Amino acid sequence: MAAILLAVTVFRTYAQEEPTEMKVFGMGLHFEQVYYYYNYSAIPAGNILFTITPMKNFRIEPEIGFSLYKDKDDDLTDQGLYYGAGIFGMYQKGKVNFYGGLRFKFANMKNEYLSYTYPDVKEEIKYNVFSIGPAIGAEFLFGKHFSLGGEIGLIHSSGKSEDSADSEESKYSTFNTETGVLLRFYF
Repeated sequence: MAAILLAVTVFRTYAQEEPTEMKVFGMGLHFEQVYYYYNYSAIPAGNILFTITPMKNFRIEPEIGFSLYKDKDDDLTDQGLYYGAGIFGMYQKGKVNFYGGLRFKFANMKNEYLSYTYPDVKEEIKYNVFSIGPAIGAEFLFGKHFSLGGEIGLIHSSGKSEDSADSEESKYSTFNTETGVLLRFYF
């Protein structure tokens, strides 16, 4: 609660200053918890994003990310490739930039595990996921080149998985909230 009060006080104090002119291009990091499927319940993802602001109130934000986990005891690997984009309308008040719009992502993931029947045999599950949903966020601009922000979205994910153990394909659909912290550098 104290952190929220501090953030509101800082935003209100600095938001009264003159607006910082938005740069057209930027790069940054998007740290979030990704929820796609129960076997991949929480993959910390740090995606690289590219911010393009062609007009004062409009932003396009492509992003890409990769995760790799290697269990050295069992020689098992989990990996994922994430790519997507956000399309946002924006409103700036002083040094605070508010935005809202649509974010979508594609994810291709692979999860290795030891067979339940034959414990020395590796099996794998492959996932292909498409996610889309509304997202809103705000960023505080520190000078002309750096910002720190947060984002929340209500994401619908649908996809399919294929398990090498039975060659069966499963389809699924989920609704989740996603939250993230964003660091951006504008040039």
